[in-house]
Amino acid sequence: MMTTPPTYENSTIGQRNYTRDDLEALTNEKAITLIPAMVVLGLMMIAGVVGNTLVCYIFGCRLKSGTQNFLIICLAVLDLLSCVIAIPNEIADMRFYFDFGSAGACKIMRFINTFCSIGSIFTLVVIAIDRYRKICKPFHGQLHMNHVRLSLIPIFGGAIFFAWPAFIMYGLRTTETEIAGLYGKDCSTPDAIGDTIYPLLYNCVLFLCFLILAATLIILYYFVLRETRRHNRYLKRNSDFNLPSSPQYNSEDSHSSVEAAPRNVTPSTAAHSYDEVVKKENFLSTVPMLQSTLPSRHHSQR
Repeated sequence: MMTTPPTYENSTIGQRNYTRDDLEALTNEKAITLIPAMVVLGLMMIAGVVGNTLVCYIFGCRLKSGTQNFLIICLAVLDLLSCVIAIPNEIADMRFYFDFGSAGACKIMRFINTFCSIGSIFTLVVIAIDRYRKICKPFHGQLHMNHVRLSLIPIFGGAIFFAWPAFIMYGLRTTETEIAGLYGKDCSTPDAIGDTIYPLLYNCVLFLCFLILAATLIILYYFVLRETRRHNRYLKRNSDFNLPSSPQYNSEDSHSSVEAAPRNVTPSTAAHSYDEVVKKENFLSTVPMLQSTLPSRHHSQR
C-alpha cells in the first residue's frame, strides 16, 4: 500500500510552507484552463435534458404505445439520468481538479456513469433484436409488450451487476500537483487499491462487455440491412407489379386470385401460382413494417 503524502497540512519543502490556500489557488488556476471543457459539458447537459425530456413526452404521450416506443423511452430515461447526475459531477470534478472533497459523490458519479452506459447498450441490443425479428423474421414469433417489460429485468440487472464495483474501484486519490511537494485529492482509483490489479481487471471486464454487445449490434443490423436491400431489389425487379389501391388486401384476395386461374393447370403449376401470390402478399405486409422499424437516431447525446 502506498504511503499517503501530506495534502492540506502545512509542509516545509526547501523552506517553503504549503497551505490549503495554496492548493485552492492552484485549483482555481486549473479550473480556468478547463472552462471550455466545462462549458461544452454544460451545453451537452442542457441539450440532453431538453432532448430526452421531449423524447419521453412524445413517445410516451403523443405516439401509440409499442415495443419500439417503450424501449426508446427507457433509453431516454437512462440518458436523462446521466445528464442530471453524472454530467454535473463531471463538471464539479473539473472545477475542483485538485480538491475534490467528497468520496461519496465520486463513487455515485462513477456508478451512474457505468450504470447508464451499460444499461443503454443493453437497451439498444433489445431494440436491435426486436427490429431483427420484425424485418428478418416477420412471420415468426415477435416480441410483445410483456416480453419487452420483462426484458427490463436483465437490462437493469445487468447494468447494476457491472456498475456496483464502481463503489469500490473509485474514490479519492492523492494526486501530485504542478508544484513539487503539494498534493491534492482527485476523483479516481483510491489509494488503497491504486497499486493492485483489481482496477485493471474491472476495466478489462467492462471493455470486453462493450465489445460483445457492440458485435451483437453490428451482426443484427447487418442482417436487417441485408434484408432491406433484398426487398429493394425485389421491388425493382417487380416494378411492373400493380400494388392494390385498397389497404384491405388480405388472404381472401390471394384465394380469389388462385381461383381465377385456369382450371386445366396441373397441381404443380397451381401450387406454384399460389406460392407466388402468397409471396407477393407477404411482401406487401412486410414493406410498411420495414419503413416503420428501420433504425433511427431519435437523439444524439454525449
